[in-house]
Amino acid sequence: MGNEEKSRGKARQKADDAKSKAAGTEGQAKEQAEERARKARLEADEQDQRARETFDRDYDA
Repeated sequence: MGNEEKSRGKARQKADDAKSKAAGTEGQAKEQAEERARKARLEADEQDQRARETFDRDYDA
């Protein structure tokens, strides 16, 4: 194998490593976004429940 082929092989490996790292980061970011969305839905559900309870209490009074 010549030096040029070795250089290309190393460059190709670096590119593959960078691609893998980026994919991992992308997956992690997606998981974090899904977790934030889940928490936001949970908070919205809790606020809705509190509003219903307040309305029911005020309406019944």
